Amino acid sequence: MTAIRTAIVGLGNCASALIQGVHYYREHGDSRSQGLMHWDLGGYLPTDVEIVAAFDIDKRKVGMDVGKAIFQAPNCTKIFHRAVPKTGTVVQMGRLLDGIPAHMHGLDQDFCFVPSAEPEASRETIVDSLRQSGAEILVNFLPVGAQKATEFYVDCALAAEVAVVNCIPVFIASDPEWARRFADKSLPLIGDDVKSQLGATIVHRVLTDLFRQRGVELDQTVYAMDATTIDLCLSVFPWAQFRTTKSAIKLHTLLDLRGNIPTFIHISDGKEHEVNVLDNLIAEAGAFY
Repeated sequence: MTAIRTAIVGLGNCASALIQGVHYYREHGDSRSQGLMHWDLGGYLPTDVEIVAAFDIDKRKVGMDVGKAIFQAPNCTKIFHRAVPKTGTVVQMGRLLDGIPAHMHGLDQDFCFVPSAEPEASRETIVDSLRQSGAEILVNFLPVGAQKATEFYVDCALAAEVAVVNCIPVFIASDPEWARRFADKSLPLIGDDVKSQLGATIVHRVLTDLFRQRGVELDQTVYAMDATTIDLCLSVFPWAQFRTTKSAIKLHTLLDLRGNIPTFIHISDGKEHEVNVLDNLIAEAGAFY
């Protein structure tokens, strides 16, 4: 297969993990394909991903090769493949808009974005860059809550006739107007947000499918409790200290196995065990937990 020519908005932790992964699999091949649900997806391999354009606003990344930029502060994700070679793709200055979360103001520079002094890119500049790079897909890794910035880049992708994968919980693919505009140009639009590789959603689905396969009908309510630990930056969330170097909260979710909507959600610090959360439930007569 030919390369999947990809542009990325936001060279943060998620982009770092993706790019490290691409080069990790290029080095090791399918003999070490842990971390992937599918090595071959319709003939495409993870090694086919090629980063041809990248946009960010941090002065420590703008103007730097992507292979080096992903390891710059404030990125703090696990480094599992340091040997990312020079890609030949230089990080370009993007647009600020609402792309800097309010909680970062006043923090040490190691834990926040430091805007570049370069002039912000115009819509025309971004569109032209996408076209010149030959990008086929724009992947959005902007910070959660960057509604205006996300819409800006999605509009640029639409103008450049580039597909979009929106990896943050900002309503784009689920917005009928955006969906229509992409459909009118026969461009794929995927999102919004991405699921955990192994979280409450997939556990719920597997259990429900198992019941179906075994011919089990749920004539009484059956609930499943699961929890997901969400890592946080210690300097930003000191009240949620989890370990000596990181903070975390835990999202406890109660799922009715006959449906897909959580019936109970509880947020605690990262150390609280699910057993303790059961004390907060109002038990339903005749139900199984």
